[in-house]
Amino acid sequence: MEIVIYVFSGIMFLFFGTIMFMAIRTSYKDSKAARALLRDGIAASARVHSASQTGSWLNDNPQIAMVLEVTRPDGSTFGVTQTIHVPVLDASRFQAGKIVRVKYRPEDENRVAVEGMYLLK
Repeated sequence: MEIVIYVFSGIMFLFFGTIMFMAIRTSYKDSKAARALLRDGIAASARVHSASQTGSWLNDNPQIAMVLEVTRPDGSTFGVTQTIHVPVLDASRFQAGKIVRVKYRPEDENRVAVEGMYLLK
């Protein structure tokens, strides 16, 4: 009976360890991609049309989904939906009508990075 308990415990440990590893790796990849975009992207301003919590949390920071209208340097605009984890004290920066600084790549306007939100190294 003890062997069954040890085997079951080992399987559960591996299962949850794998899930945690995948979640951390995904978060790190997203953060790394956002940092590269912030380093190499084109600076623009974006108006927040709407923002809502997704229910996901990371390090006690809620994830919010925003609909943004990004204004290119030439004055034209495009819309994009972006999800980011926001420190609770900064949540008011992302209310509807607020202007935020973003960076984007012209070849892929579906991804933008909000300046000041990607602190993982």
